[in-house]
Amino acid sequence: MPEDWVVNEWWRFVAQGLAVFGKDIDALLKTKELLKDAGFVNIEERVVKLPMGPWPKDKNLRMVGLYCRSTIVDGLEAVSLGPFVRGKCLLFLT
Repeated sequence: MPEDWVVNEWWRFVAQGLAVFGKDIDALLKTKELLKDAGFVNIEERVVKLPMGPWPKDKNLRMVGLYCRSTIVDGLEAVSLGPFVRGKCLLFLT
């Protein structure tokens, strides 16, 4: 996704707000290394694309995209309010 995409900007603001509480929103990206450090071996990592809307031609991916978009739209306010308000996100201070 392009760096200036509005969803990436939103993600950075949420991450900034959660950092106030000591939470790392990108912890999932470190899972492989954390598992390796814990002694696990034969760790397999797969990256898959997840559609965020009904644009795929494949019927199953289209349904996944609809569910993903619904989850984002329905949860956007709940995911954003805490980090933005209680996390004193700099979005409001700039």
